[in-house]
Amino acid sequence: AAQVLGLDVAALCFNGPQAELDRTVRCQPAILTTSIAMIEALKASGSKLVAEATAAAGLSLGEYSALVMSGAMSFEDALRLVQKRGQFMEEACAQNPGTMMSVIGLEDGIVEAICAQARETAMVVAANYNSPGQVVISGTREGIERAAVLAKERGAKRALPLAVSGAFHSPLMDPAATRLEAELGATTIQKPALTLVANVTAQPVAEPDDIRRALARQVKSPVMWSQSVQWLVKDGYTQFV
Repeated sequence: AAQVLGLDVAALCFNGPQAELDRTVRCQPAILTTSIAMIEALKASGSKLVAEATAAAGLSLGEYSALVMSGAMSFEDALRLVQKRGQFMEEACAQNPGTMMSVIGLEDGIVEAICAQARETAMVVAANYNSPGQVVISGTREGIERAAVLAKERGAKRALPLAVSGAFHSPLMDPAATRLEAELGATTIQKPALTLVANVTAQPVAEPDDIRRALARQVKSPVMWSQSVQWLVKDGYTQFV
């Protein structure tokens, strides 16, 4: 990672400084490197957990780890892409300021209805379907504040602001998605050797051009993580690492 990016990724991960590590353009390659290191550590330990895996999925940035794991993309190309992704998202945050909030204790449909009502005055959408009963919403500060009031009125257990630099997985990230699409077009992508479940559809994706489109859309679209796990369970998967 250090050779590819010209950045001492290990030193940044282990020593910080935290403020630098928290920057989107830095944390994305750092998280990718750490997750791939975990996979390599499992391989080196002789564990069958990696060797016998037949599917891969990852939440948001984690989708790039899944791509590397599945053989669809090289680690080096994934690193370059996520650094660009982080840069584009950081710049989109400056262009279109916003934030995110975790809504806990409501069904997906209720959260979606709250966002629709709040959108009458400001931009806010469901962004991350993390698990049944936990949906992250994303939008302008005004939209998030309005949705938080509505969520509490509808009986949410908690409406928790997230420490993020912008409104990820929302239409406010459209400039980043457009720029990432161009980078993806110039990146080699193979058919995955494993079943690869895409964030934007919660369905398997296999063709390289379909993977490119899914990754570009993902930046500005909801992450269907809960639905992805449910698809894998329905398809017969019982062990998750």
